[in-house]
Amino acid sequence: YIHEAIDIIKSEKAIKDNKDIAIMDIGAGCGCYCIPLANEGYDLSAVELVKHNLGRIKAKSDKVKAKQGNVIKIKKILVILNIILNII
Repeated sequence: YIHEAIDIIKSEKAIKDNKDIAIMDIGAGCGCYCIPLANEGYDLSAVELVKHNLGRIKAKSDKVKAKQGNVIKIKKILVILNIILNII
């Protein structure tokens, strides 16, 4: 499903290179989405509340910019999300 959404964004914005697409995985868990997408060349950021899960993401990939945090309490991320949603 995520690849279908990415393909739509790529075609609408005429984006050819995966590195030109920034994706934020909120509630990233153990990285089952963010790590494969980062390996495909996308610019990946992840926010995860559970410290253990965050450690697993960092151990599996250095391509994901992973941070610990509670999205509800992080106003900066909510502002970024609002900007992203308004762009799409």
